[in-house]
Amino acid sequence: THPLMGSHIEDVIVTADQALIDQDCFRYCFSLVPNLVDLTLRITIPDISNSLDGIILPSLPYLQTNIHHESLTAFLTLNSRVSILVGAVHGFNGVYPLATTPLCFVKSLTGPANCIHRITCPGLMCLYMELEENNEMLLFTDNAPSICSVLRAIRIRFSCLHYLTAEVFADEFDILCIVGEYCPTLKKLKLTEKSSTMVSRFSV
Repeated sequence: THPLMGSHIEDVIVTADQALIDQDCFRYCFSLVPNLVDLTLRITIPDISNSLDGIILPSLPYLQTNIHHESLTAFLTLNSRVSILVGAVHGFNGVYPLATTPLCFVKSLTGPANCIHRITCPGLMCLYMELEENNEMLLFTDNAPSICSVLRAIRIRFSCLHYLTAEVFADEFDILCIVGEYCPTLKKLKLTEKSSTMVSRFSV
């Protein structure tokens, strides 16, 4: 394949079976599309080891993926233009490498509340938090945390946050007070009620 054929491609969606991924071929394919601005990467088994190591996409601002922290940390370190991160906050077996990697360049983050409190994004402007019914996270194993408990557990206040969308339980009566305390610059808030009978509850 001529290396210039993919230079005009900006949007790529990859859906693959982890067992069929050849790492060298995987990296080579990304070298053919160096100007991506939108990448969706969905793997049947989200642990793809070091398949993303060494891949540099200098123009990439949008990444949506389900792969685990340990497979993503090195990629994000090399690709600091990623400002919109969707779904890419899953740890595995209680390990969260991104917890020690400040994502100063991420402005918009979407993912399960169970993991978001572990991620440090000091410049975050948009946050979309979901409640997971079935998860394998260390702190909230087999339990769904309340959004209030997650906000309290986050290391820093959201000094730049303008937009917050979150799923909440019906009995989170102090949600507005907590949001006001931890998100003082908020301009837009969307709360979607989720039945607490659907999941077991846990509070930090």
